[in-house]
Amino acid sequence: MFEASHPFAFFDYFRTPYEVRPPAQGSGPAGAAAFVRTLTAVTSPGGRSLMWIGAETGPAAPSAAGQLGRYELGTFTFFGHVVPDAAARAMLPGSEQRWHQAEPIKAGDGGQVASVWRDTDGNVFLPFDPGEVMRLFWSEGYRDIGRSAARAFSHAAALRGYYLVRPILPRPVQLTMRRMFTRVQAAASFPGWPIEDSLHDFYDWLFATIADLAGEPVPFLGLWPSGRSWALVLTHDVETDVGLRDMGLLRAPERARGYRSSWNFVGARYRVDDETVRSLRDDGCEAGVHGLLHDGRDLEERFMDERLPAMWEHARRWNAVGFRSPATHRGWELMHRLGFDYDSSYSDTDPYEPQPGG
Repeated sequence: MFEASHPFAFFDYFRTPYEVRPPAQGSGPAGAAAFVRTLTAVTSPGGRSLMWIGAETGPAAPSAAGQLGRYELGTFTFFGHVVPDAAARAMLPGSEQRWHQAEPIKAGDGGQVASVWRDTDGNVFLPFDPGEVMRLFWSEGYRDIGRSAARAFSHAAALRGYYLVRPILPRPVQLTMRRMFTRVQAAASFPGWPIEDSLHDFYDWLFATIADLAGEPVPFLGLWPSGRSWALVLTHDVETDVGLRDMGLLRAPERARGYRSSWNFVGARYRVDDETVRSLRDDGCEAGVHGLLHDGRDLEERFMDERLPAMWEHARRWNAVGFRSPATHRGWELMHRLGFDYDSSYSDTDPYEPQPGG
């Protein structure tokens, strides 16, 4: 049903079937147009196509990559390199008179900087790379866009300083500091709280765009099995020995209602005996790893190599396959090194975490 000149990350993610048929060597266009990728609906009238700009253009063609920033399209916010209209005109295939600006793309100040283009045959041209847009959402790479290196350094230093002194701070002082910090966090305009729809609105918009040029719905593997549309997951982070001692306060009402849950333990902060883990498994619950010391450094790159073996040993003893980092600290480039079956350190959206985002 679909053929692409290059891998199409959007279809890869949703497992939509398509074939990659690279253009014959030497047959592609020269200049900036060489960075245009094509997805063709081969069953549509005339074989209508979606075209997009590959974000992997690199320093060899900075003008083709566009301007990295935050943008608005329709109902959603997105981040990535966007090629402005003036440069996009030179990339449009065929006669420029066939094309028109179909949907405006706006910058943060509300001014239009680019467009989604359509031609008289129904083809669509995107001045950005959908794959890059998705990666910047997933990796939280959007957090660094427009933020100076000095600001990023000061934030990281303040966070490290807090965790260094936290063990000697009385609990009421800790709570007061957290409440004061939430006022700063509440000023952020993205991601929205309590829910941020932009990524999902982007998915819906791109599915509708491709279905329109294909003339029929786009097939993909359903996200939920057996017609279901939601799930409830109960998890508990046991951060201190007091929490370990009082687990029954939550386990008892859960057990009475037939619920099962995951209990994430901090390996070297207190001792989790084998009977506790065995009792969880007997109830259909599971144990997970919640870092080693919960001191704000378990996911710092310079400490990971030293601490991971101990975390893995606790995981082996608890038969744990899941991980959640302390205070949900996370780094996209580090998470794959953890080696667990799954990770639950990322919230969908939460500006009030020590590391905000989602």
